[in-house]
Amino acid sequence: MKKFIISFSLIFALIMPGLNLVSAQEISPTPEVFNDLMVTPPGILIKPITPFIKNIEAKELKQKLTITEIEGFNLCRESDECPFENNNFYSEVLIEAGVITDIGDKTIGVSVFGYNYKVDIEQANLLRQYWIESELDEFSVGDIINVFGYLDQSNYQLIHAKTIRNISIQKRVSVLKGLVGPIDNLMKTFMLQTIDGDQTVVVNSDTKIIKSESVFCIQVVGVYCPSFISTLVPFDNLIIGEGIVVRGVWDKDAKKITAESIIIGTDGRPLFNNLEKLENQIKERMENIISTPSPSRGIWQKIIDIFKK
Repeated sequence: MKKFIISFSLIFALIMPGLNLVSAQEISPTPEVFNDLMVTPPGILIKPITPFIKNIEAKELKQKLTITEIEGFNLCRESDECPFENNNFYSEVLIEAGVITDIGDKTIGVSVFGYNYKVDIEQANLLRQYWIESELDEFSVGDIINVFGYLDQSNYQLIHAKTIRNISIQKRVSVLKGLVGPIDNLMKTFMLQTIDGDQTVVVNSDTKIIKSESVFCIQVVGVYCPSFISTLVPFDNLIIGEGIVVRGVWDKDAKKITAESIIIGTDGRPLFNNLEKLENQIKERMENIISTPSPSRGIWQKIIDIFKK
């Protein structure tokens, strides 16, 4: 009996470490591998875009999501017992203090309370904070917006907007569009070539440089599918000749803008979709400057002509 107990103890002692090892291998998580596979490739740092809330009053930052039926027929439609002839089951949608997550040519992504919506902007009236007309080129991922429109009848993640008010584009903020010119990496400045002339762009520690890129996403009804992703990038990501949107405080007389945000890359905004046209317009402006002599140059030319005689 003692020999049996001793033998069993030895066998148990040999087997248990193996069982523990198997259990550890099956249960222990591998966060490093999981993160690399699911989030981002090793060595690439993704910096999310934080909301643009600077100088926005607290009352404007209160989030709100309201969906209200206009006709009130949804329940009877679902039961297939509607006694009414009207088949329009529209619902009004109001989003306050939603955050833009991505920008396409006909839609933008908006997040509120963790819910993500596609917002159809084709028929929308785009406004700045102080109710002045705006345009999609002025918008940025991270902007705070109010949306009023109608919920799609077949896709409850799609809103057909009638009015979009961008709270982040305030009265003191100017928006300039153009091409990146000569860059001064030491001073963190660069020239912005626009149709109306060159402007100096000053970048500081508060400036957000946002790069947008297209992303592959299979669209499924009822599921939010982004068209583009945006991340924060450093100053050295700027490339001479690329299209760019600069928002900030503009000193018109000094031809200088202190940038609050800079948008590069490609997304669905009109600027990037018509970049060749902009390049040609700027090229034509610069050629006209070269071919048109200044008054001072004309005087010196006359002096040279006199000496030649």
